[in-house]
Amino acid sequence: MTINFHDIHPAQYFSYNYLMQVDRVTLHLSDWIFLDIGLALVGLGIIAKLAAIYIKHPVTKRLVNRKFKVLTIVGLIEVMWFGFRYENAQVIGTHILAIAILVIGLLCFIPILKYYFRSYRAERDAWNKEQLKLKYLNS
Repeated sequence: MTINFHDIHPAQYFSYNYLMQVDRVTLHLSDWIFLDIGLALVGLGIIAKLAAIYIKHPVTKRLVNRKFKVLTIVGLIEVMWFGFRYENAQVIGTHILAIAILVIGLLCFIPILKYYFRSYRAERDAWNKEQLKLKYLNS
């Protein structure tokens, strides 16, 4: 499917018909974009989980696992939305719900960012200091 950016009119994506009604005739380009976003989020979640498997530092592993959970859950819900949209589900297949899923996913990512910027480095440094103490105490 090729994207012709000249045919995209931003005003149509904020209309009542687009947001609240399901077009039974065809899938829109934006439906496929929502599917791609969902698949990309699931892919990023899988990459985060693979990274968490190989990370030895427990504080960093916890942070990456939190990212994995949010990315995978939001991505899978977005892919499920596309399935409902493909099957012409009345309420569940509306575009406003797809947008709400992405917004809620972004809101769920905020506590992870707050943790990263506020306390992650301090926790990591405290854990490293504790490991250094234990290394020399056990020797």
